[in-house]
Amino acid sequence: MARNSKAKFKVSPIGRVRNNFNDEIPLSYESEISEIVIDDEYAEGLEGIEEFSHAIIIYWMHCSEWKSSAIKGHPMAQKDFPVIGVFAGRSPIRPNSIGLTTVKVLKRDKNTLMVEGLDAYNNTPVIDIKPFMLGYDNIKGAKFPSWVHRALEVIEEGKRQGEVQSWQRVPGKGGWKDGFTSNKDEG
Repeated sequence: MARNSKAKFKVSPIGRVRNNFNDEIPLSYESEISEIVIDDEYAEGLEGIEEFSHAIIIYWMHCSEWKSSAIKGHPMAQKDFPVIGVFAGRSPIRPNSIGLTTVKVLKRDKNTLMVEGLDAYNNTPVIDIKPFMLGYDNIKGAKFPSWVHRALEVIEEGKRQGEVQSWQRVPGKGGWKDGFTSNKDEG
């Protein structure tokens, strides 16, 4: 049976994020609290999630807009980082605006899951939640390119300085000017 490589998928939210990130996501998001409010019809699906210390939140980056010019660019808008493909980085500008973050589970109250460390804007549609699972989500010996280590240094320095990077702001409010600062003349 032939498969259509351009098939469309229907994804519906199961809930929404509630937090104070309306225009930008702070570099200190790892310590910020968010609530994930699950629609009533899916609320029973949270049963038992509070027994896990961490969960993986899958969400739709509704503020993101794909631009084909963003297929390659500099991670984190850092011109001294190498030009990479969109699938080799964590840019919010992607062909499919799917976000994924591992968060600390703080508590559950009926249809609301309180978490720490979610890098999503207020009112972001949540499309799935999975527990961080022993045997599935621990990768021993993972390797990373050298720019990733430098990126962590940039983030830590930004935290110390109280900075907000352009890649953390909503488009139209000084953020994500062209993907992850792609430049077709480079790489």
